[in-house]
Amino acid sequence: MGVSLLYAAVFGHVGAFLPFFPVWLEGRGLTPGDIGLFLGLVGLTRIVAGPGVALLIDRSGSLIRSYGLISVIGTLVLLCFVPAVPPLVLLAMAPLLAAFLPTLIPLNETIALRTAADTGASYGVMRAVGSAAFILAAIGCGWTVGTMGSEAVIWWMVITAALAAAGSLIATEPRPQPRGEGEAEPKRARLSDAGRLLRSRPFLMLAMGGGLIQAGHAVYYAFSALHWRRLGYDETTIGLLWGVGVVAEVLLFAFAGRVGRWFGPLALVLIGGLGASVRWLGLAFDPPLWALFVLQTGHALSFGAMHLGAVQFLHGALSPRLGVTGQTLYNTISGGILLAGATAGMGLVFDRLGALSYLAMAAMTLAGTLVTWRLMRTWRPA
Repeated sequence: MGVSLLYAAVFGHVGAFLPFFPVWLEGRGLTPGDIGLFLGLVGLTRIVAGPGVALLIDRSGSLIRSYGLISVIGTLVLLCFVPAVPPLVLLAMAPLLAAFLPTLIPLNETIALRTAADTGASYGVMRAVGSAAFILAAIGCGWTVGTMGSEAVIWWMVITAALAAAGSLIATEPRPQPRGEGEAEPKRARLSDAGRLLRSRPFLMLAMGGGLIQAGHAVYYAFSALHWRRLGYDETTIGLLWGVGVVAEVLLFAFAGRVGRWFGPLALVLIGGLGASVRWLGLAFDPPLWALFVLQTGHALSFGAMHLGAVQFLHGALSPRLGVTGQTLYNTISGGILLAGATAGMGLVFDRLGALSYLAMAAMTLAGTLVTWRLMRTWRPA
């Protein structure tokens, strides 16, 4: 129950941030190019801050306490964004936003995976609670923005970050996973362990393949709400469009155990890449509203299947003492280097081409699918 509450809080936050934070930035006077730069800076900061924070968490051995501390710091950082400041000051503050809160997602994944191994609880059900919270946040924040204006976004983010801190008081610390027979590993993670992980060919291939598929969401995450507003859709409709995608994701996660046994982790990443390519090709040509809702169900594949496959692969392949570090390094490469770079680069492209920018996302996703296919052919579990 406690882990599900953590998921609900953090994805309630993400459900406001992803669709509507660009709308808030536009309301503060940033252009599409500035918005791409801002979100790119947020992602790039994760490259430096995320792995360092994750290694400290693994060394501390206390996941729940770390979750609470990061949530409190993140809430205080978000409060710095409440006062009206010039666009250039906002750009300078971008790294603050990325230093702490993005770490909560891989930390939450590690807590859930360890809890599932410890108690037999379903990872998919816990994760589905987070996805359901995302839906409610996307729809609720959309309605709030339509009613009260774009400033409501930042308050939604502050409140959900504070709820994440409160949730850490309820959640139970999962027991450390037992070592395998004959293993003599040190109890705490070391910096050299992270270095070896970054030299691991399977890890790097997964990070590149899954990361390119994840980076293919750059135009969708940063500019879909802005584009749909320009086409005349109101904020409630935009929230529903985002919500439908996550409903499909929830249904996938609800059957995560069965789906994982049917296909295996790497096959799920591959299926996610193929589904993403179809989705972006469809969105590139501004289909009618009914078709947008159909294409949005592809989020179950482009994000859901890809994410499920990636975290399951990492959980099976990583040493237990590197759980948070491995998940965070993967997120740093996929959601930091690749997604941030794509977001920053696509700002100017979107400003000129609009929806046709999704064609570049389809190409990026296909590249990630090919890398994943190559990993599937060469991977041999230990």
